[in-house]
Amino acid sequence: MSFFNLSNIQKALFHAPFIRKSNYFKMAVHTFLESKVLKKTITYPKVINFLLTMKCNLRCEVCHAHDALLSSGSNELKTDFIKSFIQQCGSFSPDWHFSGGEPFAHKDLYQILNEVHSHKMKSSLVSNGLLITQKKLEQIKPGALSAIIFSIMGDEKGHDKEVMKVGAFQTLVKNIQLFAKYQPTCKIFLNLILTPSLVDNIKKVFEDIKTLPIEGIKFTHLNYLTSSEIEDYKIYATDHDFGNQKAYSYRNDFSMDDYLNKLKAIDFTQSPFPYQFAPDLSQNDLSNWYNQDFSLTRKCHFIWYSTFLYSDGQIKSCQFLQEPMGNIKDKPIIEIWNSPKYQKFRQSIDKKMSSACARCCKL
Repeated sequence: MSFFNLSNIQKALFHAPFIRKSNYFKMAVHTFLESKVLKKTITYPKVINFLLTMKCNLRCEVCHAHDALLSSGSNELKTDFIKSFIQQCGSFSPDWHFSGGEPFAHKDLYQILNEVHSHKMKSSLVSNGLLITQKKLEQIKPGALSAIIFSIMGDEKGHDKEVMKVGAFQTLVKNIQLFAKYQPTCKIFLNLILTPSLVDNIKKVFEDIKTLPIEGIKFTHLNYLTSSEIEDYKIYATDHDFGNQKAYSYRNDFSMDDYLNKLKAIDFTQSPFPYQFAPDLSQNDLSNWYNQDFSLTRKCHFIWYSTFLYSDGQIKSCQFLQEPMGNIKDKPIIEIWNSPKYQKFRQSIDKKMSSACARCCKL
């Protein structure tokens, strides 16, 4: 899969509120140069995925960060340190995507978004939408947040069941309307996670969301691993001298044949809004994705242009492998990004993908 194809151009247009055109260009050019020619990075991350807090008001089973969620933020980076770090990153001007945990659980979210905006960088975030209030929205400067994604996992009954909170769907719908009122310049997207609850009730979901003030929909395929894939990753990690041998994804050993047939029967053109898939799969790829013996045929470009920053300052490879690369409290991020350890990790994944990469939405 190449950056220079129609699918990726369409993705770039669809996700323009998330990433500046200049950074999309750098992602394409630098990734090709570094991954194909130099076989190492010499530049800087174009996108920083910042898990701002690991505090969350929900415990969704499908969340890749489920095991890391906390009720306390005692180990989090201090706000003044974060603002200073953002200022330092202004020299290479990445785009920022905030997640967690739940970003709105961080008391100083508005200060951090405003700081990014003051340095003319772009911010987006993903939220479950339940902690949004008028006061929090009024503290975010106009234009400081370019795009926001709210996750939906089914119709009202199905969504509430998936997030294990009665009334969550109705609260989310109400808060999307509130968000649009107080942050009118921010583009709103929905992440429709293709859970069985959503697939079984897709027409009802379309009906429920059709009047919402949103820009588009991202349909996200299920990210899961089988027991054998989780065990195989331990061997892979050992063979490549990785510091972390755990694959961060929920375990699913059930046959997906019935689910797959239902998924293939959906007419997605009935969506009330423009949409994209993550990842964009052909019919053959779709069957492979939901097979217990999944075989990888794609390459990972993500690790060449983007990184994950955790709330304690740790830089990690991605949300599914979470290989620790260093801490921004100890070293500059560009030094970590271009470190021998990070280079070795990229080369390992580039040479042979791990079993834990099997159903990654970034592929």
